[in-house]
Amino acid sequence: MSKELLAIQKILIANITPEARAAHNKFVPGNEKIYGVRMPFINELAVQFKCGGFDLCEELWKAGAMEEKLLAIKIDAGKNC
Repeated sequence: MSKELLAIQKILIANITPEARAAHNKFVPGNEKIYGVRMPFINELAVQFKCGGFDLCEELWKAGAMEEKLLAIKIDAGKNC
């Protein structure tokens, strides 16, 4: 597990909101792993880690939480930074 992934997970945990978790559970029933972080904050994280590269994207995707997968999609893995 990379330092970037651990940092992202700590940031996500620090920004959990019960309202976001409740909204997700209301609209997407099931047992999907989620933190409960609002999308505008995910967008800010994507900008912050935009040069993470493919390895970070792959780690985020495999981590499995919805917010981590969204972040993996938003990070531009092919961009030269």
